[in-house]
Amino acid sequence: MKLNLKQCPYCKTPIPEDSVYCDVCGEKLRYCPSCGAFAKSKRCAKCGHPTEEINAGEPASNPNSKHVPGHLVCMSANIRLGLSHEAIIGRRGNYGNTFQQFHSVSGNHAQLLCVEGIWQIMDLGSSFGTYLNGEKLEKNKPTPINVNDILKFADVEFLVSE
Repeated sequence: MKLNLKQCPYCKTPIPEDSVYCDVCGEKLRYCPSCGAFAKSKRCAKCGHPTEEINAGEPASNPNSKHVPGHLVCMSANIRLGLSHEAIIGRRGNYGNTFQQFHSVSGNHAQLLCVEGIWQIMDLGSSFGTYLNGEKLEKNKPTPINVNDILKFADVEFLVSE
């Protein structure tokens, strides 16, 4: 399964075509049903047609596609992270500023991977473990994640969302 990407109209980053929010800047997206482009406003900048809001559970380009992970959400700390291929979770990783407050999370705790459109998490030998739905992950073994899964990095819990 190939991951089809489109450009975020806000930050210009390539993101999955069925995104509701940009994985990088977090902006809510609109969709042009005429040309298929993401949009910022009620009119498409490419073709001028009216755009539509994208709602969770209603992917922009393919209403029959399954829900694809796009974010990690930690409700207790009010954190929303966009998934990024090969990003390192931890105090020294890609989201380092976010994880500085969590001393139980290792510097390089886990890694996000997207292989053929399937998101995975891999523990990098963290001190206090990475858990998926309560099960401790094996070190250096990529494990698929899905929307509504619970990921726990040491004692910090995240919901996998679209």
